[in-house]
Amino acid sequence: MSGRGREQLVNASQMRPMGIFLDFASRRLYWVDAHLDTINSCNFDGTNPIRVWSTSLIEPSGVVLYNRNLYFTDWTSSGIYRTASSGSDASYLQNVKLPRFSGPNGLVVYNKSRIAGSTLCSRSNGGCPGDRICLPELHDVRCVCSYGVANITTGVCEAPSTFLVFTEGRTVRGVTPSATSLWAYEVFPAINTTGLPLAIDYNAVGEQF
Repeated sequence: MSGRGREQLVNASQMRPMGIFLDFASRRLYWVDAHLDTINSCNFDGTNPIRVWSTSLIEPSGVVLYNRNLYFTDWTSSGIYRTASSGSDASYLQNVKLPRFSGPNGLVVYNKSRIAGSTLCSRSNGGCPGDRICLPELHDVRCVCSYGVANITTGVCEAPSTFLVFTEGRTVRGVTPSATSLWAYEVFPAINTTGLPLAIDYNAVGEQF
């Protein structure tokens, strides 16, 4: 979860992979390709890739496997569909009422019977200080600031003197890209807006965006 130790599981033949689901029972990974209009699967290590289902009429976005059925969202009809995990014909489940120019994306099944797992971060925050987020790795943990960066001298999480502010959809975010890693640290909590801001500037006198 720290983002380190990344590896590519599926080759570049995929055009626009989006939704993803991990089936721990069979140790297989499922994903949809919104450009090829397919649902695909492979082993956790990337081997034995197969195309489970395909169509030219639906643009799948999110996918989940439950009770031997695949459920997936569709941008074309703003609906949710179900098909057998073997890839038989899909049946229409529900038309999701969404605002104009919107479509359903991610999909997850809420099930109380699912067994909760644990990681090295599950107990005592993995040994990380109270102001840090514990991110589990394969054999260790990584402690990062929830917002800001750690002061080199004091170790306290604080906002840096210089950082980037940008708009993303309906939110305003501040990040400080690190010159020594691929991390972009959040400087302050994302600010939600009612509109779609396209430009932003900073007023140093009033410390306002």
